[in-house]
Amino acid sequence: MTFKIPDYIKYPFFVLVILAVFILIIFVISFVVVNTWSSGYIFDNIDNLPSADVALVPGAAILLSGELSPVLRDRVDMAIKIYQKGVVNKILVTGSNSSLEYNEVTPMKKYLIKNNIPE
Repeated sequence: MTFKIPDYIKYPFFVLVILAVFILIIFVISFVVVNTWSSGYIFDNIDNLPSADVALVPGAAILLSGELSPVLRDRVDMAIKIYQKGVVNKILVTGSNSSLEYNEVTPMKKYLIKNNIPE
């Protein structure tokens, strides 16, 4: 006696496999395209950075204590390094100020001033 899988199970399974393969192909193509197009804009060494007028620092989480999160601190520290090296003339910080209780920009500004970056 052989077991036969009913057609009502085969068809949805086939559709799901095809859909999964299609999604995987889209992700792989997206990954390759983004990496190829952005490779000229990613630098591993500060010495290779082209000079610019402004460094833009995107915001990230602020801890409940009011301190910068580790991710945000890394971003701001890199902006400080490239400013001190003379790669940029100014640092522009951005971030959420969605409520009176939450503000990403002011703690970043205070951190920059504390690290001898002129206001």
